[in-house]
Amino acid sequence: MWKLLTYSSADLPREFGGNTNIGVINLSCYNEGELIWGKNKDIEPSKFYQMMRDGAKPTTSQINPQEA
Repeated sequence: MWKLLTYSSADLPREFGGNTNIGVINLSCYNEGELIWGKNKDIEPSKFYQMMRDGAKPTTSQINPQEA
């Protein structure tokens, strides 16, 4: 048996992983140490890009081994 995996950044609906046999690996995005996008946390794209226009410098994080 095999399972296909994708990252949460694949721009698929969050419920997609639950309705298929495809696993979703959650990636995280932080702004000034605060989680703004990741597991159980979403941000609207327009708000995200506005934050960047306003000078925010969001960072990403590699998935931790426990979640993988």
